[in-house]
Amino acid sequence: MKVMLDTNVLFSGIIYGGKVAPIVVEYVSNHYDLYLPEHAIKELNRVTANKQPQKANEINGNLAKLKYTLLETPLGMPKNYLDMRDSDDIPILWTAVVNKMDILITGDKDFTDIVIKKPKIMIMSTFAEKYMKGVQVYGTSNSNSNMER
Repeated sequence: MKVMLDTNVLFSGIIYGGKVAPIVVEYVSNHYDLYLPEHAIKELNRVTANKQPQKANEINGNLAKLKYTLLETPLGMPKNYLDMRDSDDIPILWTAVVNKMDILITGDKDFTDIVIKKPKIMIMSTFAEKYMKGVQVYGTSNSNSNMER
């Protein structure tokens, strides 16, 4: 299964170090085909420089620990794709659609109103509940196994 992560998931997973995101990012890297859009990595560098400048030099090392394929932003991206409010979200979604991702994991509320068939857009907790069965994420273990690569 082809899974792509949005910038906020990367930031939470490899820079900020929240409780859920690092587990989700590592799990996706180890159990699914992980794809990261170049736009998200550029945005990750920019956000980290603003929010956690002391950790800016950790980005490349943390990304190197993941197994992923880097995706270029495809040409021909529409300026107002699906009337998205935040123009920084358009390259992320466009990259996921053009590269036929199965799932886009995000924490961005601007994606919650997007209705498309593929990729499935979900937040980390929904992904964990559906696809990380048997993994302790929230202090308890998910019980059903549904892993596929």
